[in-house]
Amino acid sequence: MGQAIAGCIGGKKALPSKWYSRFRVMEPFLMHGMEIATAQQYKIPIIWVIFVENRYNVVEWAQKLIYGNLEYCTSLYMPDLKKFSEAFGVNYFKGG
Repeated sequence: MGQAIAGCIGGKKALPSKWYSRFRVMEPFLMHGMEIATAQQYKIPIIWVIFVENRYNVVEWAQKLIYGNLEYCTSLYMPDLKKFSEAFGVNYFKGG
């Protein structure tokens, strides 16, 4: 989970004339979202679109598959993404 966040940065550096955007659900973004600092530091223009689900869906699915009805530590606290983006000095837009 999450390799595509850094992969967009590498792709843009390799082929600067191409536009890169990535649609992500929340959980990998929270695991690997610090790459925003790299993109900002090196002025690499990338658009990340994040779908908020408030869950580690893959982890929850695997737990249910293996253990039955168990859901342990799969709910996510939702941080303020506007403040998160402001901390890195990047633009933030919230869709409706």
